[in-house]
Amino acid sequence: MSKYEDYAEKPTEFLALTGYTRQEFDELLPHFGQCYYEWMETHRLDGKTRGNRKYSDYKNSPLPTIEDKLFFILNYLKTNNLQSVQGALFGMSQPKANVWIHCLHP
Repeated sequence: MSKYEDYAEKPTEFLALTGYTRQEFDELLPHFGQCYYEWMETHRLDGKTRGNRKYSDYKNSPLPTIEDKLFFILNYLKTNNLQSVQGALFGMSQPKANVWIHCLHP
C-alpha cells in the first residue's frame, strides 16, 4: 500500500504531512500530473534529455502513482526532511530520494 493510500482517509495526518487538505490536494493533482507527464515526455528522471524510449511508470517504483509522487514532494517541502529520512519513509535509498526530489521539485 502506498503512503498516499495510508493517509488519504486521515484528514488530520494528511494536512500535517502535506500542508494541504484532501480537497486541495485533489484540486492540485490534475495540474501537477499534466506538468509531470509533459516534462517526462522529453526528460528522464535524472533531468537529462530523453532518447527514443517512451516514459512509463514501473510497477515496482517506490512512487507508482501520480498521487504518490505529489504526496512525496509535498511531504518533502512541508517537513524539510533529510533525504535519507525522506527515502526511508517512502521505501527508497537516499540517492533514489535525491533523484525523485530533483525530478518532482518545481
